[in-house]
Amino acid sequence: MKKANREKADTEKETAEKTSEKDELREGLDRDKETLDTFEEKCEELAEKKQKLRLKLMETNQRRETLERMERLLEGFSGSVKSVMSAAHDKELSGIHGPVSKLIVTDPEYITAIETCLGAAMQNIVVENEDAAKAAIAFLKRTNSGRATFLPLTTVKGNLADVREVKNKKGFISIASELVRCDDKYRDIVNSLLGRTVVCDTIESATPLARALNFKVRIITLDGQLINAGGSYTGGQTLKSSAILTRRADIEELEREGAKLESEISAINTEISDRQKEKSAIESSFLEREREEELLVRALFELEKKYSVCLERIASLEETLKGVNAEYDSLAHTENVTRDSMSEFEKKKELIEAEFTSASERRDSLEKKVLENEERLLELNAEAGELSARHTELEVELASFGERLDGIANMRAANESAIVNANARLSELDERRVSAERGIADKLIEKAAVDTDISVKDNEIKECTERIIRLEAESLDIRATQKSLTDKKETSFRLVTQLKAKLDELENEKVNILTRLAEDYEMDFDMAVVFASSSHSNHSISKEEREERLAFLRAEMKKLGNVNLDSIEEYRETKERYDFLKAQFDDATNAKASLERMIVQLDATMREKFSESLIKIQKAFKETFVELFGGGSAEIIVSGDDVLECSIDINVQPPGKIIKSLSLLSGGEQSIVAIALYLAILKVSPSPFCIFDEIEAALDDANVARFGEYLKKYSLSTQFIVITHRRGTMEAADILYGITMQEKGVSDYIRVSLDEYQGEIN
Repeated sequence: MKKANREKADTEKETAEKTSEKDELREGLDRDKETLDTFEEKCEELAEKKQKLRLKLMETNQRRETLERMERLLEGFSGSVKSVMSAAHDKELSGIHGPVSKLIVTDPEYITAIETCLGAAMQNIVVENEDAAKAAIAFLKRTNSGRATFLPLTTVKGNLADVREVKNKKGFISIASELVRCDDKYRDIVNSLLGRTVVCDTIESATPLARALNFKVRIITLDGQLINAGGSYTGGQTLKSSAILTRRADIEELEREGAKLESEISAINTEISDRQKEKSAIESSFLEREREEELLVRALFELEKKYSVCLERIASLEETLKGVNAEYDSLAHTENVTRDSMSEFEKKKELIEAEFTSASERRDSLEKKVLENEERLLELNAEAGELSARHTELEVELASFGERLDGIANMRAANESAIVNANARLSELDERRVSAERGIADKLIEKAAVDTDISVKDNEIKECTERIIRLEAESLDIRATQKSLTDKKETSFRLVTQLKAKLDELENEKVNILTRLAEDYEMDFDMAVVFASSSHSNHSISKEEREERLAFLRAEMKKLGNVNLDSIEEYRETKERYDFLKAQFDDATNAKASLERMIVQLDATMREKFSESLIKIQKAFKETFVELFGGGSAEIIVSGDDVLECSIDINVQPPGKIIKSLSLLSGGEQSIVAIALYLAILKVSPSPFCIFDEIEAALDDANVARFGEYLKKYSLSTQFIVITHRRGTMEAADILYGITMQEKGVSDYIRVSLDEYQGEIN
């Protein structure tokens, strides 16, 4: 009872500890959950920031690649400059340093002024010496690549203007050459181009400066207004900046910006990785705590079960305690009775010992009698062993009972328990002795009965042996008879099998005969029987004569041929098909005549429409040609009577040229003639939209500009979509789309609306 109460107290204490531990784990889980949510939000913010930086990096890389491609392809330079630089790259020319614009750099605020000052000189090519210049000129003449200006480093020298008088005046910035950065070896060339040009802030400041310098020095403002040496003014709205000067600087700036963005993205990736690691650690801790909480819940559940068991056990122990108390009261009463009976037990003990001695003597006598019969001796020995074992068991039981009495005696007194145990043991021995005596007497009676049974069984065995001999003889006769019957059975089975096979054969023959009757004579079995018994059947003739007669009749039947019973239905179907085909033929004939009339009408209409359209196209072609070439003449000549089969010739005469054949025109001129013809047709028959794929690729810059202006002029009636790499065409466009492929197989585009940036461009 005390142990159960202790277990109950321990269970309550452990339950309280586990509950407290569970509450602490739940608080930790809540904290980890809040931390995970914070990490999730932070990771989402970092991913969003990374995506924005990545898009910005893609845009930067696209702009940088565009500028690099323009720089590599020398966009904005004339064809002669491109030819010379290409030849220098291919080692055909030596001593070529490059165009002036690629050798100098200036700050963004001075770009407009420097570009205006240089003008076409930006494309002048700097060479090593006079020989390099002459070799380049010879190359241009040999390849018909145009003209270019070359600046040898050995011959071109430049001086700076004297600006001491205006250096401190309002608006003065610097001499233009000093605003340009370049390698020292190109300084003389820069001085020759820009050394006598002064840069000031506005046109208002430029006029006093020019007057102070007696109009001997060229003055340029930051917005590109120019006062030339001699006093002439050049100015107005600067349409667009070529950006040739700043292209390399822009590329370097974009590279730095791209590297910075990549660094930021890398830092974000590192931070995201660190956050993910921390998140993984917290998630692991969270899962571990969840597992611990689950284990605690299970432990609490087990403790609750254990607590319930403890309560049940305590209740059971309380009931048991009540029983023990009752038993204790009963034993106390029994103790009093036992003390009164002790004296009587002592007397009975002496009597039992005397009887036990007498029983031992009688047992000796019985053993002598048992030795007289060996079989009985064995049985008695076995039974004696059993009795001995039983005696041992009884002793064990007595010992067990003694232990129980000892337990009771321990509750009361050791001496009283020993007396009770001894008395009980004597009583048991007495009962066992009496039982043993009865058993020995029973066994003797059983021995006599067994001997009688043995003699009876011996007689039965003899009778059974004689009977077995008789049955074996009968069995031999039966086996012989069985073998004879088995042989007869096998013979009968073979005969039955043969008869069944013969019956199947006859059945097949019967089926074949009935089939022949039905196919050859259209008769069934009953009709054949009737015919055979009638007068038509002549049984007097022999079998050979019947077969000859049958062969003759079959031959006569074949001569008659097959009777087509479906001929009427076939005639009806053929007649219907004939009528249908006849109607189809008549319809086709009428359709042919109708089509021939329609073709004649179409020919007349086509000749009329073609003539009208040709006149309009001739007129539009003349106008378009003059508009695209800036002069000249063009005409379309038709030779032949039939306008649908006649030959069409095109005669054109560009300004200042006399051309007898289109093949004498240059590639660019032939291209612009084809463009003029196409645009003339489009002018006569306008289309909602038109797509050109590098149609102006062979044109020079001047013709490209005129082509772009033409498209812009007529873009109100027709939407032009132009795929091009030419600068002039792009300048005339309203919207530009640049297609790029940052990742293999994934195309992307950049859209620029020039109308939105028109103010900035201007």
